[in-house]
Order: sequence, then structure tokens, then C-alpha cells
Amino acid sequence: MFTPDGKYLLVGNYITQDFSILKVNGTSVAAIGKCFQVPGHPVSTRIGPN
Repeated sequence: MFTPDGKYLLVGNYITQDFSILKVNGTSVAAIGKCFQVPGHPVSTRIGPN
């Protein structure tokens, strides 16, 4: 899923129960080398405006 500003793509990893963070720059996507854990499987996560 994309962040609301469209600058990052969060990719859910079902096995490790975390998200990889990818930076979006125009038509290119690059891993920034960071992940964050979630208490359950990432498939149930939503993102929205604050």
C-alpha cells in the first residue's frame, strides 16, 4: 500500500509479519533497508488520513 503522500510503498511480508518500506521516486522504487513489525499479519492493516 502507498502512504497518503505517495512517497513510500509499504509491502507486507506475511511470513515475518512485518512491512518493508520502499521509497518511490517518479517511476523508480528503491528499498530503504527498513522494516517494522506488526502484531498480526500485515494483510489486515489499513492506512488513512490523520
